[in-house]
Amino acid sequence: MAEILTSIQGREFGLDAAGLPVWNLADGAQIAPSKLAMLSLAALAGMATLQAVLPYRLAPWGDSRSAFQAAGYTDPGLVGSSGASFDPTKCASYVGGILGDAECVGSYGVSGDTVLLSGSSGWASATRTNGKTLASLITCAPDLVTIQYGVNDINNNYATMTSYAAADALVATILASLKQFVCVLVSQGYKFVWETSYPCQAAGWTGNPSYCQYALDQLNAQMSAWVAANFVQPGIGAVADVATALKQADGYANSTYYLSATNIHLNPVGALLAAGIVATAVRTLLPAKAGIVACAPTASRLTTPAPNWIPRFSAATNVGNNDYGTGTTNSSGWGLDPKTGEPYFEVVWTPTSLGANGFARVRIMIQASLGAATSYFTLTGTEVVEGSARITLDDGAGRAPNAFNIVLRQRLFGTSGFFTDWGGTSSAAGTDYSAPVNLRLATPRIANPNNSAALTAPAGDNTGYALYPMVESKRLGVPVRIRIYSPTLQQVGVSTAVATVTTPASASAYTNATDSLQEVVVSGGTVSAIALNGTSLGLTSGVFVLRPGDTLTPTYTVAPTMLSRQLA
Repeated sequence: MAEILTSIQGREFGLDAAGLPVWNLADGAQIAPSKLAMLSLAALAGMATLQAVLPYRLAPWGDSRSAFQAAGYTDPGLVGSSGASFDPTKCASYVGGILGDAECVGSYGVSGDTVLLSGSSGWASATRTNGKTLASLITCAPDLVTIQYGVNDINNNYATMTSYAAADALVATILASLKQFVCVLVSQGYKFVWETSYPCQAAGWTGNPSYCQYALDQLNAQMSAWVAANFVQPGIGAVADVATALKQADGYANSTYYLSATNIHLNPVGALLAAGIVATAVRTLLPAKAGIVACAPTASRLTTPAPNWIPRFSAATNVGNNDYGTGTTNSSGWGLDPKTGEPYFEVVWTPTSLGANGFARVRIMIQASLGAATSYFTLTGTEVVEGSARITLDDGAGRAPNAFNIVLRQRLFGTSGFFTDWGGTSSAAGTDYSAPVNLRLATPRIANPNNSAALTAPAGDNTGYALYPMVESKRLGVPVRIRIYSPTLQQVGVSTAVATVTTPASASAYTNATDSLQEVVVSGGTVSAIALNGTSLGLTSGVFVLRPGDTLTPTYTVAPTMLSRQLA
């Protein structure tokens, strides 16, 4: 036993504040002997190699059915604004969560987009909405692209399809362009999954529904055969036959899986079904990773996970039973997975009354170690931040849970009452989960404008900077067991927005207090000298690149304007 424990790097025994023996972890967290007792020898040995790993990078491409941002986004790189959220009716919202070791790092779905080039539409368009172009996709550098495409090409041309021959002619044109797109992706070194284009209900087609659905079926069949013949065996491409699973007996879409308002778009039940099929196809191309999965960095060149700001086992937590409706907590606390040693926070929650919209919600707050005198980490106000966690739901005995939705948010509270809700998955009162849930969820990325001094101390609910898993239920009196594995809040990038710098007093230094390169512009005013790290540059204005800790000192009689921008 001692040999196993002493072999685990970065961890050692010590004493807590009460003088009791504990196991100290590298991030400042401590495990009491009672926690150690929960682990088998195999689990302890496994923790020696339980490392944080970066997830695979996924990017969905296509029309609105692959565009999974619900609100607060224009950036294809998924850096959103306050209130940003992911759409629970879109397959892409769940694929990474089902895989557990993958994450969508870009969104290239455009509402109304077509395969064929037409104005700003088309995969080859340089003016696709919000800069969601092929050049942007290449910059995003995903490991794999999922493709959901073609329905708008057919629907837009419904009037010309008055025969099977006319439908076949249109399919041939679409297919040629779609093959060209795939070849471009492969030439750039990307793997891909062709999701067969979702069928529509008869009412979802603008006209000539039988010919339209026939055309879509032909596109799916021919594209799938081409992918299977040319890319499956080399391990470059795969087919996810979602369309067949979504159909009913008459060949149109099954209403069980669709939003009745559109007859084209999936509901949350359909999105989960589709995501499971797509995830299975992705796994044939990307082998499973071992370890605790961190958040994906915005820059693909970064290969090492950033520190997790949430201390393991000792993070401050709070359970809000009455976030919406009311409920009771039967039990809660930190634990360790007996097989892997992965930490989790567990809550057993029972709804007792429903809110006005017919459901109840429990909110679990897990604090980062930021904004307090004893913080392990600091914020500088230049970070792009993200949260993630693997969440499991069941009835306490491994069966389907009393729940229909999971929401994961990150929230920040400032000393002046500043509060930002940094989004998660949108809430939708759908059908209850039909099986136990095991999903790794990630929040939207946000450019953080606050430093540690602006945070309220993490001292309970609605304070500090915290990860907020939420679970929603529509049935009273039935408990649901919630486990939140390896909750994470991390920096995933650097905000490159231009910010105004408060010009220091003449002959006083401005310091790059961030951990990345910073570009600083000095212009205007009446400046006699500028010094970098105390050495005069012989300049009175200019653009300067500062390393972390570098100083820039202007001497002036009239203050210049200073601007800064982080260099990712």
